[in-house]
Amino acid sequence: MAETWKKVAYYDEVATTFLGLSDTPADYTDDGLKLVRVNVGEDALEFVDAATTIDAAGAVMEADFDAKSDLMTASADNTPALLSIGTDNYILCVSTDTPAWDSPATVAATMALDDIGVPDAAVDINDQQLTDAVAHNSSATPDPVLGKYYYDTDDDHLYVCTAAA
Repeated sequence: MAETWKKVAYYDEVATTFLGLSDTPADYTDDGLKLVRVNVGEDALEFVDAATTIDAAGAVMEADFDAKSDLMTASADNTPALLSIGTDNYILCVSTDTPAWDSPATVAATMALDDIGVPDAAVDINDQQLTDAVAHNSSATPDPVLGKYYYDTDDDHLYVCTAAA
């Protein structure tokens, strides 16, 4: 796999409305209360009447939830199930294909920092917020490391490595 550096887009460089995207309808005229779907050619979005696109037998309805904060999960293939909210500050985990709420102490006892990410060396900031960090500044692309970021001083943009050889 070749290395890939992606430019981080700034707010004024991206579409900020749905209609500002390049593959959406030009306006909302006569499209009130319609849904959006991918067109048949799979190359743009279009508005469609809700009644013609919803398969009521398979749709998740409000009545499927019977308590505040219910989560939809599945107990088997095509078998929806509800998971009630857990104890405050507990963490939703999956063990043996079954979601359940675990205490932070239980989770901490079973995993290390690099179980969550891909650090290649010890990273211990003792649960403190990383502040005053500075991006690598360079006019030359640095060695690619997945997740590494640098500020290109020639074009004044921030880049992130999304693939490394």
